[in-house]
Amino acid sequence: KKVLTKILSEFKNTDLCIVSGLALGIDTTAHKAAIDNNMPTIAVLGSGINKIYPQTNKKLFREIIDKGGLVVSEYPINSGAKAYHFPLRNRIVSGMSDCTLVAEAAIHSGALITARLCLEQNRELMCIPGAITNPGTAGIYKLLKEGAGIVTCGEDILNYTNWKMDKISNAENHNKMSAEEEKIVELLRQDLLTIDELAIKTGLQADDLMIILTRLELDDIITQEKGGFYCVI
Repeated sequence: KKVLTKILSEFKNTDLCIVSGLALGIDTTAHKAAIDNNMPTIAVLGSGINKIYPQTNKKLFREIIDKGGLVVSEYPINSGAKAYHFPLRNRIVSGMSDCTLVAEAAIHSGALITARLCLEQNRELMCIPGAITNPGTAGIYKLLKEGAGIVTCGEDILNYTNWKMDKISNAENHNKMSAEEEKIVELLRQDLLTIDELAIKTGLQADDLMIILTRLELDDIITQEKGGFYCVI
């Protein structure tokens, strides 16, 4: 959940749309990350619109709609959730999406069903690698061995899909930089700096710094030149 949240935060304020199933776990994490980062999101239910499942996600259901997202279902409006609904629902999740990112998958799991559907629908399949001692990653490494793409950061997704992100309210975003972003931009106005030099000057951890730099690049505020030097556009 932590890794997926960090990856999706790199697409903050872009038009990348997250499609998932409103289930507990990774689905919930994906929808929340989209909302928190001002990205559109679509939830595909395994029940009718009036029978939200799980009920603990009723608040998230409403938040998705209030933020301009979409909730869809192929089932009658008052239809309850059935076990067989969810594998069927997955074909819509993958079918609505240009690519599928699998965050975790046991060797016998619904995530592998979605992965198979993704490939049958001629979509791009990608996976987030995890510890090989975790039973929840057995399915991940099966997919990777079969040729799925490896994703450890947002840039990997862009490379696999050849996407260029459009910014939402880009001019407004420039005026809403965090204190860390403002400090980095000010440093780069004074001189070209590498990520190691920025880490020393800002005191930020490498992972946190990379997320901020990627976000500033996506917002067309900074760019990386030859030699790994960053500068303000």
